[in-house]
Amino acid sequence: MTAKYLGCDMDWRDWADYFKYTRNHERETRLRELFNIKENEPFILANKNYGFNFIHNGVENSIPKDYDGKVIWMSPSITPKIFDWCWMLENAEEIHIVETSINYIVDTLNLKAKKLISHPRHYEHTRMIIERLFSAPWQWVDYTEEEWKQYVKN
Repeated sequence: MTAKYLGCDMDWRDWADYFKYTRNHERETRLRELFNIKENEPFILANKNYGFNFIHNGVENSIPKDYDGKVIWMSPSITPKIFDWCWMLENAEEIHIVETSINYIVDTLNLKAKKLISHPRHYEHTRMIIERLFSAPWQWVDYTEEEWKQYVKN
């Protein structure tokens, strides 16, 4: 990923400073209301979807079994616009996702989350290649090859 910036003679470390988007707070509020999440209510936001139609079944394993709050699962069938999830991302107590564009969005938000868990969608090299792009303190799940094949069936 960093090579793309080098080709333009740009520093890749400050990419988030140039990433601009306009949030639609009305759509964000409708999404929050759909899940009946109140202001300051603790919840976990999770996503196991990636690519066009792939699922990483390992994401469920990182969510604490004894969590007594709501666990909200992101889905493109609820809204295909990733930016509609900004309020949910900002206000989640924990975020558990597959490594996707969500990692980039998180780096542009003011998060409350105490725990950020990212599951690699590719075996072994994902973390090494892209981890340095993000300033958020992601905890990366390490899988054995057998575990990864079990959870990611493409």
